[in-house]
Amino acid sequence: MNHKLAKIIGLFFAAATVFGFIGYALQNPNLASNSVISIGFPNLTSVAASAIDNKRDQIYLNGTWQFVPATGNPQNPPASPSWGSIQVPGDWQEEKSEFIPGIITRGTGQDWEKFNSKQLSKAWYQRNIEIPSDWINRRIFIDLARVSTDAIIFVNGINCGQIEWPYGNVEITKVAKLGQNTISILVVAVSDEKDKAVIMSPTEIYTTKSNLQSRGIIGEVRLLGVPAGPLISDVFVQTSTRNKQVKLDIELKDVTQNGQVQLIAQMLDEKGKVEQNFTGSANVQAKQIQTVQIQWDWQNPRLWDIGKPNLYTLKLAVKGSGIDTQYNQPFGFREFWVEGRKFFLNGTEFRLRPNLHSDTWEGGTVEVSDKLIDGYVKAGFNITEIWPWNHDERGRWHFRELFSERADLKGFPIMAPALDITPIAWGEQWNNRQVIDRWKARMTAEMRRYRNHPSVLMWATSPNYFGNGDDQNPRRIGKKKIEGTLGPVEDKRMRAKTPLGNEAFATMKSADPTRPVMVHQGGTFGDVYSLNSYLNVMPLQEREEWISEWSKTGEMPYMVVEFGTPLHATMMRNRQGFDKVIVSEPWMTEFAAIYLGKQAYELETPSYKSKIREQFVKNQEYKSWHSSKDLDFAPAFQKLQQLFSTNTWRSWRTFGMSGGMIPWNDGHGWEISDAGRTRVDIGAFQPGRRGVYLKQVSNNLVNYLQPEAYKIYPGGEAIMNNNGPTLAWIAGANQAFTAKDHSFFAGGKLAKQIVLINDTRAKQDFAFNWRILVGGQEVGTGEKKGSIETAGTLFFPIDLKLPNTISSKADGEIRWTARIGDRPHADTFPFRVFSTSSKVKDAVTIFDPVGKTSAMLKQLGYQPVPWNGSQVSSLLIIGREAFSSGQNLPGNLETFVRNGGKAIVFPQRREWLKNMGLRVAEHVSRRVYPIDSNHPAVNGLDEADLRDWTGESTLLEAYPDTIQSGARLSPSNMPWYGWHWGNRGGISSASIEKPHRTSWRPILESEFDLAYSPLMELDYGKGRLILNELDLEDHFAADAGAAQLVQQIVSYGMNSSVVGKPDKVVLIGGDGDAKKLDNLGIIYQRANSLSPNIGLAIVGAQANLKDADLRGYLNGGGKAFFLPRQVPVAGLGVGLQQAKDFGGSLLVPTWDEVRGLSSSDLRSRSFYDTWLINSGGEIGANGLLSRVQVGKGVAIFSQIDPDSLNADAKTYLRFTRWRQTRANAQILANLGASFKADGVVFNGSSQEFYHSDYKTDFENGDDPYRYYRW
Repeated sequence: MNHKLAKIIGLFFAAATVFGFIGYALQNPNLASNSVISIGFPNLTSVAASAIDNKRDQIYLNGTWQFVPATGNPQNPPASPSWGSIQVPGDWQEEKSEFIPGIITRGTGQDWEKFNSKQLSKAWYQRNIEIPSDWINRRIFIDLARVSTDAIIFVNGINCGQIEWPYGNVEITKVAKLGQNTISILVVAVSDEKDKAVIMSPTEIYTTKSNLQSRGIIGEVRLLGVPAGPLISDVFVQTSTRNKQVKLDIELKDVTQNGQVQLIAQMLDEKGKVEQNFTGSANVQAKQIQTVQIQWDWQNPRLWDIGKPNLYTLKLAVKGSGIDTQYNQPFGFREFWVEGRKFFLNGTEFRLRPNLHSDTWEGGTVEVSDKLIDGYVKAGFNITEIWPWNHDERGRWHFRELFSERADLKGFPIMAPALDITPIAWGEQWNNRQVIDRWKARMTAEMRRYRNHPSVLMWATSPNYFGNGDDQNPRRIGKKKIEGTLGPVEDKRMRAKTPLGNEAFATMKSADPTRPVMVHQGGTFGDVYSLNSYLNVMPLQEREEWISEWSKTGEMPYMVVEFGTPLHATMMRNRQGFDKVIVSEPWMTEFAAIYLGKQAYELETPSYKSKIREQFVKNQEYKSWHSSKDLDFAPAFQKLQQLFSTNTWRSWRTFGMSGGMIPWNDGHGWEISDAGRTRVDIGAFQPGRRGVYLKQVSNNLVNYLQPEAYKIYPGGEAIMNNNGPTLAWIAGANQAFTAKDHSFFAGGKLAKQIVLINDTRAKQDFAFNWRILVGGQEVGTGEKKGSIETAGTLFFPIDLKLPNTISSKADGEIRWTARIGDRPHADTFPFRVFSTSSKVKDAVTIFDPVGKTSAMLKQLGYQPVPWNGSQVSSLLIIGREAFSSGQNLPGNLETFVRNGGKAIVFPQRREWLKNMGLRVAEHVSRRVYPIDSNHPAVNGLDEADLRDWTGESTLLEAYPDTIQSGARLSPSNMPWYGWHWGNRGGISSASIEKPHRTSWRPILESEFDLAYSPLMELDYGKGRLILNELDLEDHFAADAGAAQLVQQIVSYGMNSSVVGKPDKVVLIGGDGDAKKLDNLGIIYQRANSLSPNIGLAIVGAQANLKDADLRGYLNGGGKAFFLPRQVPVAGLGVGLQQAKDFGGSLLVPTWDEVRGLSSSDLRSRSFYDTWLINSGGEIGANGLLSRVQVGKGVAIFSQIDPDSLNADAKTYLRFTRWRQTRANAQILANLGASFKADGVVFNGSSQEFYHSDYKTDFENGDDPYRYYRW
């Protein structure tokens, strides 16, 4: 599975292949025939082949062949070499491989002395064959399904012709004889002598050296016998359920007479029984090659459909004008088409649930092909995309034709590759008509090999080149034309490649008008809007609604051919391209904390933390994290996968997603188990065997994605549970089915709905029932029975008036079970019911020029009184957006607070916060977490009450339209922060990154690494200022949790006591200690001794104080903070010891002195060596802190030592340094210290809020919200 992301697209081999022996081959006097013709000879199923009275026969020559390296410039097959042996199909670069067939035995002697399989450029294959006696008077051909790279065919020592890369057949009629013959094949392996492109996305292209992936006869070998004279070289069967018609394009070769021919078509079923006869006639000319067409009406064929592999064999006879020949072509009667946003198969809508099929040699066995399809179906997929490598790259092997045959027999659809155009596009050769014409011919020839397979529903082609930097914009998804601007660079690129793409894909449609063309990551190109959608960690609520506009106005089906669920690369620092992303710093835990809170840290494994240190190289460079189990299967990452995949699959399928999503890297949900690494015996080789032969194959392919061979993680379980043929879940009410409203008022209405989805190919019966419990008591039930059509989505409302008799709040739950057809479903939805609070009647002083906050407070019962600028004893509220209103405050807010006033600033616009110097999260927060659940402002509320509020936030524009104006672009020409799509469920539109060097104390935390806060308080002078960036005005009326929080915040602001800051803070210590305080921005004086008028004494590591003096000072009510030190004895009985590999702490003490600290401040990203407290006082945070109470005073010893982390060199500890800096500042502020940046909120701006070490560049910057398509 690891190679899925190595999406290497080879440069087109434009010129004719030239290598040493071709000239010789063309001039050899012994050459029997130097014209290689291409004839179609479809493989028949064993049932059909045995049932048909056949004038055409084939013998498979797969198996063991003699093999010997070729030396010198051979003119003829070797006379008496020391033969080894090799498996065909196979790769001579492989020897004794369990996974790839190759050399079985070596010979001896001179031919083998310098044998190097990786460098060998030519070799001989040989075997004896028996031509049956009943092939008399037939034309006989040798067919190589694939060779790497070129071959000359000898029969009985006579040169019969050459086959140039990648396949072909040579007629041997003149030299072959009935009975025993010797076939010798000289294979020459020659690579492109050019670089090839690695195209990861339209704007991310690398180059690498071209080399051969394989060498030798890498496909099946057949002996073909056809009637003498003119022959049918190809038949294209085109069926239409809409027209009830079958049409044939019949290619004839070597016709020597003008005239009319009779066409006799028998449609045979799987047992060879004639089900339908058709006859007709056509005119022919004496030409080497020509195509005649005919069509017949067919009213009631058996249809090939999903899980219904009804197959026919066309037995076509052409007679007259010197022609008497036959052709047998398997096919299925079906029709697949695009109509608007939808796909249709046989007249009914077909919603795709795709996955990726990766080429493997083991997959080239019939057994594995069949089992892979079984595994896809069991995992919930109903179509697979065969990755559209540039299969014209010399040496590229695959077994797609065999897989297509097996898919036909299984009734399983596939998206098969059409020849890649990107090498020409990238190589800027589109104006070279010779190159283009050659591509068109090769593309058409390739397409002919697959186009009669009913399983091939559409063509997939040209990956990762034709999209654009704004193609994931929800306003663009599914649109046929690019409107507006993409930015100057992308606009220019699209103008250049649009003619190229349009011509290429029109050519594909011309070669096969019966199938849609899907351009992998092609955006508007082709018939399907296809994207690599890596939405990173854009808010999940927005991700769920991402296709809402497409569902209403989309003009094309939408398919995500690579879906980051999210991808592991999303968890990394770098935003420069996949190759650099996977060797950068991992931020998995920090991203997971957005959705899991503290649990993300609790789930972090020691092995992952150690891996960060072990993988580190230097600066921002790491060893590769690609396929790292410590990352991919980390518990927090898996919980994130489970949440994202569950919600996204449910919502997108409910929106009617037509093309489905291919979970890239299988959504990181499966790991091969020990059982999966075992080998499964497939029996002895039997003559006539199809495909690849290996004695054993991998159990993980035989039981693909199944528990017999995989450990299935939560991410995989989420996909399997939500990607099946049917889906049912409890959704939000009415059109807002993605809403997660879960906090209700007692006596109010609970409104939800049941969603049923049927993506089977038949109408299904359903039945469901539900129960609603509140406080453990059943308060409502319901049930329903009915039927649901194929591709149907049904909605059933659940409406319930909730009980009035609730004290405080009660937990509730909807429990629901269902059956759709024979598939069971179950879901639960937890919620809360809050008692209706009596309206408060407190008066509050307010400055609210916009009026939104006043309206809210009035509705809650408060009595707002306009502020006249005076020093009032009541709470002062600054209303929402007041600082952006253009009106000046009537008084001085700084003076008001410093003199003992208490004030709350309600949400202000991001611009005001940023202008102040604060950093703001770019995403709307849907989840916030209490730092201290006992804090009066949030007491009684938990994280469930502080997420996904009912309604939509309005501080930010919900659906910004950048189509015409364009967005701020990153160096990769994509929107710097991606796209914003809706404000539903918002808690805060402007969460502030917690300042590192101030007195600000967070009450709630949120976002990346829980480093942000939407609710903070500042003790300033004798008063207190609360900065509230919660979107309460938008949600309080509908969300009971939000309504309660408003009242608690206001009550806290009114009633909390404020001690006030002391007048005198001193440092007792040396210059090194002073530097630490200066870096923190603390306002202090220096002193050499303690005195009673000192409000806070900061004791440096270089201080020289006696314990007796300290105790005397503390006993009188003094406060002391001991800076970190590295000595065994710290004072006051506190002892220290060195600690190796310390990983930080998640145990925050409950002391008043550490209010505002959280686990995010005390954890460490990896392990480091330090000094910890091991004795004395009340030890907290695993030895980082100790509290010593002496009389009325208290001393806090801190071993939180950010300066000792050496984070400039060990850059993976930079965030830890930030958090530790903030931790010490928070404790000092709680003890009474003031900071230079404290007053900035009142007037002005500052660069002093945060640690000075902050990287602003896009590629490796510290801003976690930078967007890149990984």
